[in-house]
Amino acid sequence: MKQITNHNAFVRGLLVLMLAGALALPLIAQEAGDEEVGLADVVLALERISGQLAALEEPADSPDDHEGLSMGGGPRFDFRYFLDMGTMNDYLASRGTYTPFAAYFLPMVNSGGGTWRLNITRELQIGWNAWGGGLSSLGFRTGGVDIVDADIDGQDDYYSYASYGISVNDLVAQYKFTLAENRFYLGVGGLVGLASESFSISQNQRTVISGVVDALTGSNDWTRLLLDTGAYLTLQFQPDPDNRFFRLSLNGGFDYPIAIGEWMPSAGVHHDDLVPPVAFNAMNCWVGIGLDFNL
Repeated sequence: MKQITNHNAFVRGLLVLMLAGALALPLIAQEAGDEEVGLADVVLALERISGQLAALEEPADSPDDHEGLSMGGGPRFDFRYFLDMGTMNDYLASRGTYTPFAAYFLPMVNSGGGTWRLNITRELQIGWNAWGGGLSSLGFRTGGVDIVDADIDGQDDYYSYASYGISVNDLVAQYKFTLAENRFYLGVGGLVGLASESFSISQNQRTVISGVVDALTGSNDWTRLLLDTGAYLTLQFQPDPDNRFFRLSLNGGFDYPIAIGEWMPSAGVHHDDLVPPVAFNAMNCWVGIGLDFNL
């Protein structure tokens, strides 16, 4: 910024000197006896000076050309499709008569998230993504040591919910290319982080003690830790080319979580309960829109 200021001062000084010289030219010429130098010559000289200054002048900074660090972020509304949900549904069928889990998360229905970024340069961003969601299915549990089966049909006499959930926190690095100056940008990003997934079947609460124990211990709950990896593309649109504060984005990518731990039971889970499938992978492809705010 200091160099730009010094440059502008130099240009202004040069302009003053050239202008003074151009105005003094007729007087010098008259004293020298040259009658052909007149006002037209002065105007022509000024036009040449103006053209030279225009060539020297640096272009104005783009609204997106900013020095130093800046921050931004916004919510994400992503549709996610889980490619291996069939494996989890096979396990669900072994636990009772439940409607299979849907293979997708819907934004603002059973899933949501957001992002926060630090702009290192115009092109490079690093930051953090967080999202999560869950599915549930109403039905009747079968088997186990804690069911109530007065009519001896093999099913618990109490309704219950089977649930699957996942929570993800990722570090993100993104490189952005300019497609149309101050209008469209294409970003390529990668992510890595930690995730936690869970499966549970709500306990029948036929007694006060059972209900309290279930609420305090999360009975019939299984959790597993994951290493989340993935990559994505984002197309950003800036509605106002003179203001980089707000952008719209269309995002799409693929997440591939890797299990780094076993399914662990919560307190209160019976040792005879079936463990969720080790082979289940919460890999998912996703697409969504985003609202990006830059500070």
